[in-house]
Amino acid sequence: MKKSEGKIQQEIVLWFNNNYCLKNSNPRCCIFSVPNEGKNAREQMYKKTLGMKTGVSDLILLLPNKAVFVEV
Repeated sequence: MKKSEGKIQQEIVLWFNNNYCLKNSNPRCCIFSVPNEGKNAREQMYKKTLGMKTGVSDLILLLPNKAVFVEV
């Protein structure tokens, strides 16, 4: 059975957090998602006023001295 993109993204975030974002991780990294779509036209317009950009990668990883952009 195929996994949904959302489920795959959840697993990536959980794995990365558990391996690289804990208090005792050295170096301690950060991962976050970029909500780049809205549920309807009104929500999309509102998010665009907040700076949303379509086509931006799904996840951003902050590592020492670099950022990694991940499209799921």
